[in-house]
Amino acid sequence: VVDAVSDVLNADKDEIKAAPSFGGFVPQHYVNGLVNVGDGVVTLLNVLALQTIEPHQ
Repeated sequence: VVDAVSDVLNADKDEIKAAPSFGGFVPQHYVNGLVNVGDGVVTLLNVLALQTIEPHQ
């Protein structure tokens, strides 16, 4: 999922917005929320849920 980490961000709970529905493209349980950073938005991933993904056969 990730090849490298370039930045580590600290966010207060009140800065984290609920993740929107991605229309079935991304299952909701993989995303913990969104945080505005400067002019952009950072997606907070649920690492524990991502570790349970089974490879396609």
